[in-house]
Amino acid sequence: MIDYEFEYLLLQVENRGYPESPLLLPQEMVGGEDEDEHSWRVVLASMILNDEAIWKFLIDWPRAHNVAFAPSDAHRRMARYLRPLGSHHKRTKEIVEMSRQWIMGLRPPEIDGNSQYVIDAYRIFVENQINVAPQDAKLARYVSWRHIENSRAHRSGITG
Repeated sequence: MIDYEFEYLLLQVENRGYPESPLLLPQEMVGGEDEDEHSWRVVLASMILNDEAIWKFLIDWPRAHNVAFAPSDAHRRMARYLRPLGSHHKRTKEIVEMSRQWIMGLRPPEIDGNSQYVIDAYRIFVENQINVAPQDAKLARYVSWRHIENSRAHRSGITG
C-alpha cells in the first residue's frame, strides 16, 4: 500500500535549493512547499537527527503552526516518536517552544535554547552560507564538500 503522505513529503525534497551531497544529512532530506516551511523543517531535522523520527514527525506535524498549536495529547504522541532518541519529553518541549518562537518570526540564533549545531545547520542549509566553520564533524564535511562542488561548477562555467 502506498503511503501518500510520505510520498508527498519526498516530492517536497526537490524544493530544497541546494545540491544533494553523498553524506545525506537529515537537513538535506526535508523539503517544504515554501521557503519558510523548508527552513523550519531544517531546524526540526537538526534537533531530531534521526531520519525515521523526522519523517514520522513530519507526516503528523508538517508545519510549525501544527506543532506550536498542538494540544497536550499530541505532545504525548510527539514524545513517543522521539522516545528511541532519549530525553523525549525534553526534546518535545524544545521542539514545541522552537515552533512557537518560529511562528512569532524568530529564527536561529534568536530562538531560545538552540544549540550551536542547530545554528550552524540553519546558516548552511537555509541561509546557504558555506563560510561557516562548524564544530560538528558531519557539518564540517558537508561544508568542505560544498566548497569542492562550487569549485568544480566554477571551473566548468556552471553558476548557481
